[in-house]
Amino acid sequence: LEKHLLETPPLALEQSKKEIVRMLGLAGSALRNAFDMYMTGNTALAGKVHRREEAVDNLQAEITRYLIDISMEGLEEEDAEKLPVFIHSVNDIERIGDNAENIVELAQRRIDQKLDFTEMASGELTAMFELASSMLDDVCTGFSEGDGDSAREALEKERELNMRSEPLNEDK
Repeated sequence: LEKHLLETPPLALEQSKKEIVRMLGLAGSALRNAFDMYMTGNTALAGKVHRREEAVDNLQAEITRYLIDISMEGLEEEDAEKLPVFIHSVNDIERIGDNAENIVELAQRRIDQKLDFTEMASGELTAMFELASSMLDDVCTGFSEGDGDSAREALEKERELNMRSEPLNEDK
């Protein structure tokens, strides 16, 4: 996030987009590590998740500050419309990192209490995680390449995840 690029807002926005994609990659990696810890009990993964989540938090702050700096420049309408999308994206990605840390806490509780899944529950959880992971890949492609088809795929996968999780929320 080069300050001198602020003088050329389209270039600064493109640089922001690259950093957002990098942030998404880190959050996705943290989520994968958290899921692996949950399923395998490998507590060494907790440190990786924590470090990645800290990096995601730092990127959120830096990218948001940079986007605010860009907003102070004279922007074309098309570029100005990207700013709120980018800011919302950064905040959503940061929540993925937070959720990865929450999964680590649940994994630790599962390990401490020696809780096991049935084969069916383990399979369903794995299928839901793979769907979420695939959705993140679609989001990354859609965002980085402006690919509307990937964005639509991500939305469809979100709907499927929501349908799969509804029965889990009924018991609450």
